[in-house]
Amino acid sequence: MATWYCKDCSEYIDERMASWHESQGHAVLGYRAPKSMEDRHLWSS
Repeated sequence: MATWYCKDCSEYIDERMASWHESQGHAVLGYRAPKSMEDRHLWSS
């Protein structure tokens, strides 16, 4: 699971659009959850 944010557009963006925003010179931040977190549902016990 990854979350991407374009600082220039001030919005969360789809992972597929991250490279396009970067090609436009935008500052893009990305966060990928550790594999151990991807397999878990945080709302489940």
